[in-house]
Amino acid sequence: MAAASISLHGGEMVALTATAAIGAFAYRVTGFGAALIFMTAWHVLNGFEVLHVAKSLIAVQQCVTAMECFLSILLFRQYYSQMDLRFAAFVAVCAALGGALGTVALLFLSGNPWFMRAIGVCMVACYAIQAVVRRSSQTRTYTKRGIAPMVANAAAFTSGGLFGGFLGTPGPPLIVYTLMLNVERDEVIMYNAAHYVGFNWCKAFAFVAARDVERSMVPVILVVILGAFAGLSAGNVATAHVSQETFVDVLQGLLLCFAAMSMAVQTSFEVYARVLGVVLLPIYVAIRVVLRRRRRHAEKMRGGTPQLPRRALVEGTGSVEDDDVEEAGETDSLLGRRRRDSKYGEHGESD
Repeated sequence: MAAASISLHGGEMVALTATAAIGAFAYRVTGFGAALIFMTAWHVLNGFEVLHVAKSLIAVQQCVTAMECFLSILLFRQYYSQMDLRFAAFVAVCAALGGALGTVALLFLSGNPWFMRAIGVCMVACYAIQAVVRRSSQTRTYTKRGIAPMVANAAAFTSGGLFGGFLGTPGPPLIVYTLMLNVERDEVIMYNAAHYVGFNWCKAFAFVAARDVERSMVPVILVVILGAFAGLSAGNVATAHVSQETFVDVLQGLLLCFAAMSMAVQTSFEVYARVLGVVLLPIYVAIRVVLRRRRRHAEKMRGGTPQLPRRALVEGTGSVEDDDVEEAGETDSLLGRRRRDSKYGEHGESD
């Protein structure tokens, strides 16, 4: 009986491994999304009665915490040499403090659906505000000196921990802050790793201290960590091919997913909001990428001049056809000969 209690069903093992891999991939590429993807998959898998050991909310929270503890340590080590360690420690402390406050808030406000719906409305407002305010395409890093910037950093990272303790994911405040400042992707991933170290390891310690981790969860957590490692490895390869603009598109889509889930809390649409959000996220990103490319193509077609070869511009033909370029080349040669003749003529006159 004891052996059966710690065994995994085949379908559950495959589902958890795949879910962890996808979540870890998103986490590596953007610094966000692991908890959102895992919780969404948990709802879907529970609906199809695939899960047996990891069926409860506490169990899935333990899986997410273990996965993010593992990922945060690996990413922290990967970016260690590039970090401002004092700022990383500051981020981790803010995350731990916010996580503690969020856990307390969970005890008092978790039964109030209107509070969660208000948070969802605030996320939609933040999405609209950042779309208007963030006009510059120039990226930046976190400002790590000065009273005002550090107060803003403390507010953002503590709010992330607060949301993490209350909702299970610190994403929304950090995404809003990232979008408003248009922070570089690597900078976000680097210090999010420090944030997750502070937040998730404190959360893991709370689980262990409360003795809430059952023996049956050990193989589940190991399977989740295995899947997370596979997703992280794939994400390491894919990260180099993700532009800053695509990174911003993904964050905007995640923000809308969080908003939809928050506004649908304790309604008949709650499960559908989770699933629909994750399904529509890649569609949203794809549409944004296509629209951006079409806009750039239209701008090039309207401008025309930047596409012309240099020799064609000398001739002023306004065309990029081969014949015109050849004519422009002949003109270049003629102009070159005239310059040399003129130069020799000047030397002759001076002599």
